[in-house]
Amino acid sequence: MADIKFNEAINFLRGKLNIQTDSWDSMLGEVHAKAFTVAGATKSDLLADLRQAVDDAISNGQSIEKFRKSFNEIVQKYGWSYKGTQGWRSRVIYDTNMRTANMAGRWQQIQRTKERRPYMQYLTAGDERVRPQHALWDEKVLPIDDTWWSTHMPPNGWGCRCTVRSLSLTQIRRKGLNIDQAPDLELNDVENPATGEVFKDVPKGIDPGWNYNVGQAWLGPDTGLGQKLVQLRPGMRTAALDDAAGRVADYTSEYSDWVEKITAQNIAIGETKTIGYLTSETVDYLESRAAPPSTALITVSDNEILNAINRAPNSASTNIIENLPNQLFTQADILWDDQDQAILFAISIPGNRRQKLLFRIDYPNNRASNRDLIEQLPWHELKDGSLVNVNQLSDTERYNRIR
Repeated sequence: MADIKFNEAINFLRGKLNIQTDSWDSMLGEVHAKAFTVAGATKSDLLADLRQAVDDAISNGQSIEKFRKSFNEIVQKYGWSYKGTQGWRSRVIYDTNMRTANMAGRWQQIQRTKERRPYMQYLTAGDERVRPQHALWDEKVLPIDDTWWSTHMPPNGWGCRCTVRSLSLTQIRRKGLNIDQAPDLELNDVENPATGEVFKDVPKGIDPGWNYNVGQAWLGPDTGLGQKLVQLRPGMRTAALDDAAGRVADYTSEYSDWVEKITAQNIAIGETKTIGYLTSETVDYLESRAAPPSTALITVSDNEILNAINRAPNSASTNIIENLPNQLFTQADILWDDQDQAILFAISIPGNRRQKLLFRIDYPNNRASNRDLIEQLPWHELKDGSLVNVNQLSDTERYNRIR
């Protein structure tokens, strides 16, 4: 697996948040596409060093032997006591991250070429170690958009070596292949022998927690991660949210490209973009008001962005909007509006001491208790983008300063 050098795989890993966990299955499924975790690595510095070792392995195409050397140095540095043998644990960390990064990157590449090669073939390693169920899927050809790939895109379990390749109709005919029907989806309940926990509706042949498409989860919205972040223990939650704030440059780059596209078209088509997560201070403040958030995820719609840009009085305000994630999480004052029940981000405008650019997240009193509302709103939507007088925000009876 030392041949992973393409940028998509590298970007997949570098876009993840560091999240400390006691066990791998505390964050099952698609959340792992957004979170870098190592079971039992509950210290932020330890997790950061393990992540750097994995990054080096993926970026430089390092072998398991080179990674194992780095792993041993990190273990000795922190005196980390982990489960399993040294060889097994380092292999699990190496293989899991290399294979998921490989397949996430491959999925993105396949999506870019699917007009020319609209089919995908499942391929096993072809030896005696292949799992019986995976062997039944070997060489099956399905359309790339078949929903079967949402649950069966490799890797499909611990140590799974399966892969895929995309094909054109011409290639299918040349190789004498058939376009197959998706295999029947047989669901089972699987018990974790270590904890007794039962995982419901796990597809046959797939390990619990692996029944998702890592590429789809990576490119899709962060709804699962946003909800998981606020469920972490306070110390782990703070570390994860602080890590998210430290990665604001990644969100700003992707967001700015998106804004450039929608402003050039000047038409809102209902797109929504992740721009970051609530700060740890904000989550702590909301909890202190007995109104803990159901998610940490913050998004913004193309309609809100276009409206804000069209209202912007000058280029300085427009520049703020075009770099909004960075402005929100490194420059803005964060306040609580007690009258309107909203989180406010007030951003200073260069050359304008009298006004600030204001964005808001509506946060109704019944949000924490209304379960239907929570399920319908898996994110916080950023709104407004209007100007506000600085003196207005000094009303301490209405506005409480969070940061």
